[in-house]
Amino acid sequence: MSPDNLPAWIGPAEFAPFGAKWVAVRCPAEYAPLVRRAGAMWDPASKRWLVHRRCVGPVLPPLRAAADVDEG
Repeated sequence: MSPDNLPAWIGPAEFAPFGAKWVAVRCPAEYAPLVRRAGAMWDPASKRWLVHRRCVGPVLPPLRAAADVDEG
């Protein structure tokens, strides 16, 4: 997943590049299981998930589906 392909937001979840190998994900607690499935690590200091860049791609479709359901 390149920084160009990384969405800034999917519903209430925010994505941001974090160094060369990681993506920072900030999302509501109900989306945490989706992010955790990708092997994310919780960073309590910044209150966000850190996901290895190569693992974030499979998280995006289920997160989009969950956000669509929540939004109506």
